[in-house]
Amino acid sequence: MAQMPPEASALALRGDWSYGENPLPNMVSLAESHGIRVFCLPSVGKEVDAFSFVFDGQPYIAVDAHKTPERVRFDIAHEIGHLVMHEASMSELDAGTRDIEKEAHEFASNLLMPERRVKALVPHHALIGDIFKAKKYFGVAAMAMAYRAHALGRLTDWEYRSMCSRLTSMGYRTAESDGIDTEKSQVFGFVASTNRAKGISVNTVSEETGLTSRELHDLSFGNFMTVTSGGRETADGNVTSKPKLVLHVNRNFQTGE
Repeated sequence: MAQMPPEASALALRGDWSYGENPLPNMVSLAESHGIRVFCLPSVGKEVDAFSFVFDGQPYIAVDAHKTPERVRFDIAHEIGHLVMHEASMSELDAGTRDIEKEAHEFASNLLMPERRVKALVPHHALIGDIFKAKKYFGVAAMAMAYRAHALGRLTDWEYRSMCSRLTSMGYRTAESDGIDTEKSQVFGFVASTNRAKGISVNTVSEETGLTSRELHDLSFGNFMTVTSGGRETADGNVTSKPKLVLHVNRNFQTGE
């Protein structure tokens, strides 16, 4: 796939994963099911949207899960594009002559919004209602759907500018008021529940990994909960108790009249 154009590479991967032109499901779980280890970026990594790499033959993706679920889906698709087309097979010459960010962006657009299905759903001179319907169908942001519709000739340049202006005025540049649910990790959920069943606490995992409980919480999409106060149960099955207050009365203390 490294030598294919982004569109062909995305369609080949869709075929290999047996999705054809249908909408892709939970992108975190989909990546995990194909051997990619997906982590949530901790607060120290918020300068980047996402990144990917291969270490010792194992592919990794880290994403900022505090963004909208639609944006996270696109970021994961973008990083899958890097893993498929760039990470393992690019020569130094290729790296210097190819715009790999643009290629990964085109890959993500085609992976999430395949051309034939988009054209079947979005008519020429699409209205905002058409964009909303398609965005929900594919699980993408409204702005990304408008961009894709324009790229595939469903919106003229003027219509696209007008659409973006209207979506921005409605707040869709930074949020999705009618967005999809947050997509969660199946792997971390399984690990956390298994640890609880075996009586393995977050503190034990923290000691073995060298990570703080807060770092484990952040990296695992919130599955490894940090200890809370007030007698509440934590995600690892431990229960913290409220501090007991003891009143000591000094009966020898003389008060003035």
